[in-house]
Amino acid sequence: MLFRSLASAGLLWVLLLGHPAAASSPLQGAREPISFRVDNVQGDPAAQQKLQALRERIRREGETLVLLALPSMENHRYLEGIAPDVRQVAAEISSFKRHMESVPSGNFRIKRELANLPMLSAFLTEPALDAILASRQVWRIAVPRLLKPHLAETTPRVEANLTRAAGYRGAGHSVAILDSGIANSHPFLSQRVIHEWCFGSNVGTGIWSLCPGGAESAGGPGAASACTLSADCDHATHVAGIAAGSAAGVSLKGVAPEAHLVNIKIFSGYCCELVGSVAVQGVLAAENDIIDALDHVYSLRNTHSIAAVNISAGSIEHHTTHCDDELIKAPMDLLRSANIMTVVAAGNENSSGVTFPSCVSTALAVSSSRDDDTISTWSNYGPLTDVIAPGQDVYSSSVNFSANSVMNYVYETKSGTSMAAPHVAGAIAVLRGMHPTWSASTVEYWLKNTGKPITSASNGITRRRLDLQEAGRMPGKPVVSRALLQCAFGAATFDINWNAGDSAPVTSWDVDISTNGTTWADWYNGAGSGKLITLNNTTHYIRARGLNSLGWGELSSVHPVQDPCADAPGGPLPQSSAR
Repeated sequence: MLFRSLASAGLLWVLLLGHPAAASSPLQGAREPISFRVDNVQGDPAAQQKLQALRERIRREGETLVLLALPSMENHRYLEGIAPDVRQVAAEISSFKRHMESVPSGNFRIKRELANLPMLSAFLTEPALDAILASRQVWRIAVPRLLKPHLAETTPRVEANLTRAAGYRGAGHSVAILDSGIANSHPFLSQRVIHEWCFGSNVGTGIWSLCPGGAESAGGPGAASACTLSADCDHATHVAGIAAGSAAGVSLKGVAPEAHLVNIKIFSGYCCELVGSVAVQGVLAAENDIIDALDHVYSLRNTHSIAAVNISAGSIEHHTTHCDDELIKAPMDLLRSANIMTVVAAGNENSSGVTFPSCVSTALAVSSSRDDDTISTWSNYGPLTDVIAPGQDVYSSSVNFSANSVMNYVYETKSGTSMAAPHVAGAIAVLRGMHPTWSASTVEYWLKNTGKPITSASNGITRRRLDLQEAGRMPGKPVVSRALLQCAFGAATFDINWNAGDSAPVTSWDVDISTNGTTWADWYNGAGSGKLITLNNTTHYIRARGLNSLGWGELSSVHPVQDPCADAPGGPLPQSSAR
């Protein structure tokens, strides 16, 4: 069977980036990925070993799917905003195809050409490989990896309820979900999907496209509907709900409940995975299809305001340094140059290394936290983690299937970095609405440098848990402090101070006072950061909120102020003054 040949050939599969209790693949022990620069083959022993591994694979299987990156990709400057000219891309690919016409028929078959990058996927045999090596028209060859899919109300944990209350809900922006296909008619996601596309692969008899009619690429309504092959087919619907779900009469909300969704199905079917002694069908995504999907998202940049791409899938590799030699970095860079950020789940193997492709430096690698702001015990978390977000026991939209294959729309709890990543993708859509002029680098800075710091007990690494209110520079809950200045004549004088913590500069304050903690009176409105108050045998309560360019923040908690000088002799009282 094909899955046996894939195991021996060294293709890396991935674990489900949902809960780690999912059945493991028999291919987990696969060797390192096959990827090498063609011009290194003569003098680099590592490249020679990769080439030999590819030859052995071709000899076993007779035909192998590869990714081919053409020479102009070697020194690309996409992050500097220098995007490839699509006409030059087409010309470079055409020149390579003309060269390959000399290869005997049946030895080289193109699967797909990218529209925006000089890259293509193709099936080849050994004569075609030899022609490529001799051509000097290919920069890098890689065998695509195969990846599998990795709201208890968690959105208040990241302060999304506050951004919603302030009117920032992701309207006018979209999140692209690259996954198993969204159930578009689910009430939590109804009318939210504005674009659908599907990419799939047909490889031998063991891997088949789940696109309509078995095509390897298809678009239009229904093209990316939720697959029905396995339990993993509810994955995209759950992820999409976390990022942008909303429904009338349902209190549950996604992080960006007014954002649109770009639904791109990237998973193909495969047979088989062993669950105990039973072989079952499952879903996987070929790396080449993910690259195709990223290229497609870039093509949509001028027709849909896409804020982020979410990939909740990954491999069994664990990286503690960036994997920027991988071909998938180029389309991520291209998207970044268009201010579209790629958010990727970090993986669920309790490792200090993150999985591919979250190891790419231009991806945001997201690890999972629990409600008590500790790292989920199964979450990958290490030096390449960029952001932490809630990923444990997350309640969101889902689907299941009755005996007659009827799709039922439900809500379910799931755990995994798969659930953490869409919190961040939805947050990016909200930030785009709050700050339209922010670049991707600015968004990344505030995501990574605000929120509660969490330190791992196992490796001592500290990263911050997503806090959308702080990242958006909204006025946060004020910090109120008080210092006793004097105790005289039977009264106490306090210096009451307040500040906005890490939030953006506050231009005005609204401070309330109460004698019972229930009935409040307006005590101070205006600029400044403090006021004096004198008490005489009484207890008062203080609360405050701040205003900046984005609106009013949330009220602070209530702070009691009690006179400690009730037994002092009476006399005239000092006067209160504002400052």
